[in-house]
Amino acid sequence: MMRQSDKLLIDNQLCFPLYACAKEIVRQYRKPLEPLNLTYTQYIVMMVLWEYDRLEEWELGQKVHLDSGTLAPLLKRLEKQGYISRTRMKDDERCLLISLTQSGRDIKDKALKVPDLMRGCIPLDQKELMQLKTLLDKALRNWKKEKKMIIKAVKFRKDGFYTQPFAFGGEEDGQYDPNIRYRGTLQNYLIDTGDEVILVDTGLPAGTPEEVPDEKSLGFTGKDICSYMDAFKALRYKPEQVTKILLTHRHSDHSGELKSFPNAKIYVNEEELDAAELKGISNIVPVKFTDGAYYNFPECQKIQDGIYYIKAKGHTKGNSIIIVELDGLFYMIHGDITYVDEALYQDKLSVVYDDRAAARVTQNRIREFIKNHPTVYCGTHTPQGYENLEEKRVMDLDNPVPTVLAKVDFSANKGTGKYVCSVCGYIYDPEQHDGVAFEDLPADWRCPRCRQPKEKFNRA
Repeated sequence: MMRQSDKLLIDNQLCFPLYACAKEIVRQYRKPLEPLNLTYTQYIVMMVLWEYDRLEEWELGQKVHLDSGTLAPLLKRLEKQGYISRTRMKDDERCLLISLTQSGRDIKDKALKVPDLMRGCIPLDQKELMQLKTLLDKALRNWKKEKKMIIKAVKFRKDGFYTQPFAFGGEEDGQYDPNIRYRGTLQNYLIDTGDEVILVDTGLPAGTPEEVPDEKSLGFTGKDICSYMDAFKALRYKPEQVTKILLTHRHSDHSGELKSFPNAKIYVNEEELDAAELKGISNIVPVKFTDGAYYNFPECQKIQDGIYYIKAKGHTKGNSIIIVELDGLFYMIHGDITYVDEALYQDKLSVVYDDRAAARVTQNRIREFIKNHPTVYCGTHTPQGYENLEEKRVMDLDNPVPTVLAKVDFSANKGTGKYVCSVCGYIYDPEQHDGVAFEDLPADWRCPRCRQPKEKFNRA
């Protein structure tokens, strides 16, 4: 046992040899980096930018473990040298985007010599070096685990609407006003755990046309902000970083870009596996809900600590929700349990379901859960979904958030002859149906994919 008086002896400290070795390694890098006119700290920043090309300043700081006070002057010097540019993002001037210039890209070829020149700078054999790196990587990972999980909205459509009959009329026909239109958007969600990037749903397929609503339209998913993939990339992630996708259900505004994430395992309720939208996708993990109950929900699958995949049938036969536990709150990413929050406040089902009885059971469980747990309710089709997330707004069923109705102008709308299902995204193109116009289809015709009637379609 170490004597009390020996605790401050420098030879007994672990931190000192780490500090001394790091200082010596940095010293040895000076000569190889001189032709590049880089310090060691600038070199590690450039290595990250050679990998990503551009990042927001805060993301760059995270990757190189530098705070803003250290990073900002370093970046100014790199900009002065002509290796990078620093620009404010147009949609949020608080965000500083760091990008490589052509000069910055050009010096990468010279930098490729540096690792070879530095080989052997640490006097250990290869096995010892690998053991040292493994232990240091483990320490960094464990520190990283202490960092907070982040949930972000992937926003790709805005300025849509859902009428009261669409959002409320699942159990009671003809009682609601079609001229009451609630705000509509489209967004899915991303969970950055610190160790991995997990998506909840993956938006519409690239190239899906915008709908062209009119006064009779029951719902309108909105105008394009950008494609789903562009919205994902705007959050400064790469498809290769995504390790898991948690699919709430099969509809194409949730499953549209599953094939764009080559390294991701796609978690799908096993009852949803026969969906047309999932055909040809090989990296699917069927979820069997083997982890028992999650509070008042009878069946769940634990994805990892704090992230749960929960069976919630009704909207589709394999519908599921995701709950993320974070900082004492429960973030419920629910897909389409309701299209607008007002429906949950008033306990109404939408008109879109595979099994109405199961949808009612699920909604009852969700309302019971929210009454007993501080829940942030994150939907796909309403701006309240991302507003709740960004404000960490806990849903209080007895005190609804004031409703803001959609502002709609139908005057300039022109169609292409195609029609889009506002529920599943199926596109009816007359050219693929022997020239038969949508208007000439029988009155009882239904969507081939989700079996919804003609009235759920909008012009494209």
